[in-house]
Formats: sequence, C-alpha cells, structure tokens
Amino acid sequence: MSFVTRANIRVDRVRGGGVWQDFVIDAGGLKAPGSKPATAIAHGSLEIPAWQFADAGAGNENSISFAVKMPGCFDRTTNPQFLLGWSSASTGNCKWQFEYVWRAPDEDTTAAAQETLTVVDAASSTANGLVPTTINSSDIDLPAAGDIVLHARVKRLSADAQDTITDTVELQGVILRIVADCVGEAV
Repeated sequence: MSFVTRANIRVDRVRGGGVWQDFVIDAGGLKAPGSKPATAIAHGSLEIPAWQFADAGAGNENSISFAVKMPGCFDRTTNPQFLLGWSSASTGNCKWQFEYVWRAPDEDTTAAAQETLTVVDAASSTANGLVPTTINSSDIDLPAAGDIVLHARVKRLSADAQDTITDTVELQGVILRIVADCVGEAV
C-alpha cells in the first residue's frame, strides 16, 4: 500500500456540505516495477525523492505504479481527481498516461486497467518549476459500492509527438483529491 499523508489542502465547501480533501502520495509511496521503470532520484539541493522519466523511444517509456485505499469519508457520488506533481529543467509539453482499475474484496488484483486516460500539460516557464497536472475527475469512473482500493499506473508517453520535452521529467508525487462527506475521523 502506498505511503499516504493526509492533508486538508483544500477545504472548499461543495454540494451536500462535503469538503475537498487532498491525500498526498509522495515519491516514497510510488513504485517503479516492470520492465521500463522510472528511475528513483534525489531531486534538487534538498534531495527530495522523485521519479525521473527519460525522453525514451516508443516501447521504452518509463512508468510508476501505486495503490491507494479509498478513505472512509469518500463521497462516492463525486468522482475523485488525481494531480501529478512534476517538473523539468526544459520547456515543452509532457504527455502523461493514467491507467487504473477499482478493486473490491475478492476481486482479481491482476486485472487489466478498466480505463486509460491521457493528458498533455506544459512545463513551467521556470526551470524545474512545479507543475500540478490534473487528471480530470469527470474522466475517472466512480467506484462500485464495494470497491475499496484503486490500482494505478502513470506513464510518460515521451515518444508521442505531443510530448515535446527533450529532457527528463521528474515526478515528485501524486495527490488524490476527493470530496469528503464528513469532517475528520472518529478517534
């Protein structure tokens, strides 16, 4: 399971009285298994853990994966969002691919992705400036009633013509953004 840090970064009220809540999955909670893994690096002068995605040719694009348990306060009537926090020393566009599958107890954890989404976002005009790329909530399926975990893989589609960064891209973490139907948890 991923290392998740709970942070109420946004507390905007939404319909039904719920609030936005963010859950940060830092680079330590992201894994790079498989035959084309991203490279774990110490990024910047503070040596922040990050995953480095190369500018690779078709079939050699790097990826990372993670699993996240849905918080108990997750309002299952509002689609979650994922934000990818990344940077690059170069300018241009980065094309990301987000694959995921919802799982419930007793479901096959090796199942193929139920959906594959892509998004293109521009690098910051500041070298190594942080870019929060949003995987739109309207594109992510709502979980079924029994689903408790989301398995996901993030890949940089560097061989795609829309990816114009000719350098590495560093992913510092992922944020799961949900609408919570309660404030806080019982202790």
